[in-house]
Amino acid sequence: MSEEPVPDARARRAIPLIAAALAVIVVAGLLYLRAGAPTPSVLHAAPPVPILSGQYSVDYDFISPSLGWSVVVQRQGTPTFWVFATRDGARTWQKRFTGGLAQSEPATIHFFDRDHGILYAGVMYRTTDAGAHWSVISLPEGTPNFVFASATHGWAVVSEPDQQATTHLYSTVDGGLFWHRVDSSPPPGALWGRALPMTLGFRSDGEGWTGSEESSPTVSTTRDGGTTWRTIALPPITTRPIGGKGFLAYNTSVVLMPGNGVIALVSDGFGDEWMFTSFDRGQSWRLISPPPSPAQLSDLSFVDSRHWWASRWGALFKTSDAGQTWIPVATVVPDM
Repeated sequence: MSEEPVPDARARRAIPLIAAALAVIVVAGLLYLRAGAPTPSVLHAAPPVPILSGQYSVDYDFISPSLGWSVVVQRQGTPTFWVFATRDGARTWQKRFTGGLAQSEPATIHFFDRDHGILYAGVMYRTTDAGAHWSVISLPEGTPNFVFASATHGWAVVSEPDQQATTHLYSTVDGGLFWHRVDSSPPPGALWGRALPMTLGFRSDGEGWTGSEESSPTVSTTRDGGTTWRTIALPPITTRPIGGKGFLAYNTSVVLMPGNGVIALVSDGFGDEWMFTSFDRGQSWRLISPPPSPAQLSDLSFVDSRHWWASRWGALFKTSDAGQTWIPVATVVPDM
């Protein structure tokens, strides 16, 4: 098996130095399990540091410095995923669950507390006992476009197979056991109203945000779980006209921070990007610096509303002033 650079695995609420070690340790454990270790197996990290092969990918989630989970995917041969858990800050790992997935499907994992979590691998699973047992839950028409704000409250977007790509918003208040269609229409320009990938963010109280694709940078927000939407203009941006006809096209996406903070990323057709934050539900916005390359908006994890981390391809950065300035952090894996 040839060695390749470690691919990116997006951290959510991760403790970044632990997360940096995680991809290495999980893959070492996976290779150990593949050699025929019994299930469950406790895996110990040991030098030399192995490199993640291109046939594997990793997604992981920490809810504390010691407690975390990871899903490792192998796409070659029979596509398979494994779920691992650690309770000692990534020093040891236990395999908790395994299954198959469709060749093209991603695999993501997220825990809301030490007991309740969800796993998506072409099929949605949930656990209520820290990953000891997993059960399949339904998604409306099997859509892969969903977001959960808590273990019970979630939203999903379904696109109809018609020429208009009609979309419907669904919500659940019982962890996905039952879904009901929200009586609403997408706000103007909303990407989720155009059968495009999920661009929704929700809090458990029903506050939601979505990006758009419009001639001026805008986002939309709801306070009632998606029934009604209000469009908010972001600060004006000066850029080059597209096609020489003065038409400006902006694509915006949103990420919710802990508390009431919102990040809006604006991009144009030339690859330029601007990032704004709001801490008053969109009444005012502040321009901040995007995370340094190669990190992207999806690579952000939050300690709180001011302290963020961004990591991709072994590069790690942190900010302690809500994105005003970024500091590179050495990514040497701690001595385990």
